[in-house]
Amino acid sequence: MLAIAQKHKLGEESSPGRHDVASIAGCATKFESFRVTCNNHKKKGLLEFPDSKTVKLTSAGWKFIGDDLDNLPKTNKEHQQLIMDEKQIKGGKPTLMFQYLLDGRTRTKQEIARAAGYDEVDFEAKKDSIRVNITSLNKFTKKMDDGKIRLSDKVFPFGRPAAA
Repeated sequence: MLAIAQKHKLGEESSPGRHDVASIAGCATKFESFRVTCNNHKKKGLLEFPDSKTVKLTSAGWKFIGDDLDNLPKTNKEHQQLIMDEKQIKGGKPTLMFQYLLDGRTRTKQEIARAAGYDEVDFEAKKDSIRVNITSLNKFTKKMDDGKIRLSDKVFPFGRPAAA
C-alpha cells in the first residue's frame, strides 16, 4: 500500500500498474504473493482494482497509511540507504558490491568482485565465495542478456541514474 501511495505522492498516476507496485514493494519475483496480499487488502476495503492491470488506494486505504507516507524515502539515495539500514544486505563484501552497483550500470562478475576487494589472483581460488556473495544480492539484481549484472529497477524507484 505504501508503494502505491509513494508513486501517487511523486505525482504519478493514482492507479499505478500492479507490476510496477509489486516491484517497488519487493514482490516482483513473487507476484502471486503480491496478488494475494492485494486481494486481502481489497476485502478490507483498503484497495480497489480499477481494471485488470492497475491498483488504487481507497479513502480507507489512505487513512490506514496515515503518517507513514511522510516517512517514506523521497530519493533513490534515501531508498537505497533504507535497504542497507534494514540489513537487507548482509555482510561486508555484498555491501561493497551493492554500493558499487549503485551507479546503475551493468557490470561483469569480475568487475563486481574487484570492487569488493578481490584481486585477479583471487578470482579462480575464491570463485565459490565470489559467487555466493553475488548471489546474496539476487533480490536486488538483474542478469542481463549479455551475462552482466546490474541493480534492478526496484532499487531506483525514482528512476535509474542518467549514465546507466
